[in-house]
Amino acid sequence: MCHEQTDVRVNPGLREYFGAGHGDPAAPWGRECALAFARPYMKPGIPPGAWTHIVQSSRVTGGAIWAALDDAFYFPDGRHAGYAWHHGFWGIVDAWRRPKPEYWLAKMVFSPAWFPVRQVKFVQGQSAVHVPVENRYAFTNLNELQFTWRLPDRARGTIAVAAAPGGKDMLEIPIPAGTRAGTQLEIHARDRHNELVSAAVIQLGQQALVELPRPDAGPLKLLEDGSKVILTGNSFSLVLDRMTGDFIADDPRHRFPLLHFPVPHLTRYDFGGLAGPHGQPYAVFPDDRPRRAVKVEILSQSDSTEILVQDRFEVFAGTTRWRMDKEGKGLIRFEHVHTGEEMDTREAGIRLTLDQRYQTLHWRRWAEWGICPEDSISRPESHAQAFRPATSSPDQEGERPTWPWSLDQTELGTADFRSVKLHIYEASLNAPDGSSLRVLANADRHVRACLAGNAVSMHVLSRCV
Repeated sequence: MCHEQTDVRVNPGLREYFGAGHGDPAAPWGRECALAFARPYMKPGIPPGAWTHIVQSSRVTGGAIWAALDDAFYFPDGRHAGYAWHHGFWGIVDAWRRPKPEYWLAKMVFSPAWFPVRQVKFVQGQSAVHVPVENRYAFTNLNELQFTWRLPDRARGTIAVAAAPGGKDMLEIPIPAGTRAGTQLEIHARDRHNELVSAAVIQLGQQALVELPRPDAGPLKLLEDGSKVILTGNSFSLVLDRMTGDFIADDPRHRFPLLHFPVPHLTRYDFGGLAGPHGQPYAVFPDDRPRRAVKVEILSQSDSTEILVQDRFEVFAGTTRWRMDKEGKGLIRFEHVHTGEEMDTREAGIRLTLDQRYQTLHWRRWAEWGICPEDSISRPESHAQAFRPATSSPDQEGERPTWPWSLDQTELGTADFRSVKLHIYEASLNAPDGSSLRVLANADRHVRACLAGNAVSMHVLSRCV
């Protein structure tokens, strides 16, 4: 990611798109990523499958990564110079020679031991699977590498592979009884120095969709207090203003992670130097100007309570419905129309504003490559703090870091904390007292958290491109 300087500073997770769709270009996700290259400057790197085309071509011998390093130079007197401040920090390694997400993605995309599929046919009870591998070395036979495999139940083994340069082989891997469809098989290839050459996660068959919890434990208790409505569940309560359609977080009866009622969320692309003289900068909609409530209703049902807020913003008008039961399970639906001028949109979804205590992010998600270094912002399952231990402010630019790139921090938090987590199964923001706000999905939603002054924002996105 180079020209979109503001977008990437806000959301370093966009760097994951450097390798998006390349794992299996023929799969639905690969085809979806390829569509974005109808306008190539909206995506980094090359279209999915481009490197395979180059490898197999008799006319093209290669390409170039622009650039290997961030063109940033820091001087002892505090000054800096370099191309980075004109067209972005676009290296796969930063100025301090720390790997960025693109470094690992480049290693995967251009690996000489290539696995052309990331899912194989499998039904429970099948005793083995067959995984194809290609040798993209010019001089090395794959029998010079060590191939190992492992499953989540700790079953593991080694595989004998032999393929001349440019050749192919088929890996036969035994599968223990009881292994379910959807299980992920890891394969690693290492050279004689034990350096990792390639790593792949192969899904065995189709993963079944999980039925998400529904709000059905019973309605909230309702108490009217003038224009205020106090809604109480088993271990929480919230105070809603009927006049504004917003929560009254400073009321002591409001014991809930959210400070405000959910609002729609859009961001406008920042095309940087590619936008031309009339290009519009990065922007978030709606901005901080208050909403105007048109209608506020609270509907009690046998299994839950629904809060309906019809509202208007400067460039939005629509309705948000939040069904919630007394155990805190909820379902948010929103339908808003953008009434502003046409624009290129990167993010679309809803914005949740939480109390500043919720500064630990946990997530579990589908990740195209499946395997990442432990300090990568792209890892499939982990947690992140808003700031590094014993710190609470942005880093000083030009200061030599003693931490990994993922822990660089701005006023929005560390890169790990503020980067989007694509295709989540679950993501939560957690407070020290154990309370949390958790979002569940079937890898069809994305979550981005960030600090927001004296609060924490959680963006639940149906679109992040």
